[in-house]
Amino acid sequence: MTPPLVLHLNGAPAVGKSTLARRWADDHPGTLLLDVDMLRTWVSGWREEFAATGAAIRPVAIAMLAAYVAQGGDVVLPQLIANPAELTRFRDAAEAAGASWVEVLVEADDPAARFAAREVDQPHLEAVH
Repeated sequence: MTPPLVLHLNGAPAVGKSTLARRWADDHPGTLLLDVDMLRTWVSGWREEFAATGAAIRPVAIAMLAAYVAQGGDVVLPQLIANPAELTRFRDAAEAAGASWVEVLVEADDPAARFAAREVDQPHLEAVH
């Protein structure tokens, strides 16, 4: 039996991580699309404390990832994780729960222009902008 997969799409804002993650999940039924920025919006006051809420919600995301993998499910994680210690926490949780960890660095030409031009159609994107 193949172990669950955690596919981490890492990269700067607006390079297409979430778009790729949605496509991956659509093509692989049963995959948990774990968008940490969307989880942030579940916390009241997140707009006023955007960064602090992000830091507070990451352990919740790690717990969700581990619980889903422990049940045999695959996870796609579209999230910029630049801090090596934070990245290690996510990877260690995935592997401890039995998953294979694959990290892909997503890049794009002129990410600043892509960021400025992207459609702000979700509440967390409005706050990032």
